[in-house]
Amino acid sequence: TSYCTDFLFCVSSSGVVLPVRTQDPFLRYPPRSCPQGQVASQSTTHDPAQRVVLMLQERWHFCRDGQVLLGSRALRERHLGLMGYQLLPLPFEELESQKGLPQLKSYLRQKLQPLGLRWGLKGG
Repeated sequence: TSYCTDFLFCVSSSGVVLPVRTQDPFLRYPPRSCPQGQVASQSTTHDPAQRVVLMLQERWHFCRDGQVLLGSRALRERHLGLMGYQLLPLPFEELESQKGLPQLKSYLRQKLQPLGLRWGLKGG
């Protein structure tokens, strides 16, 4: 199965964003850090790059109540997670509440902080 993503980037173990063209965007399956731990110990290759997918969650990605993802979107997120991608959802309510570019940049920095990214001299 292949999916189109909103934004994909690769992060090294030291927190540096790597050029995607130098990375294989397709992960081997099953991922090294399998949640159940069944197959993870059998992996002999070391892949230092972490693949991160920023996912815009638009209004039409949800059921009528706006709380539950549509089945196709939920399945897509589950598949990407099981394939080893780090998923960072960006809900439409949060994006729409940002006023101007400085506030949006601050919001994105906060969302990306758990990845341990190294920021440039001007803050990204």
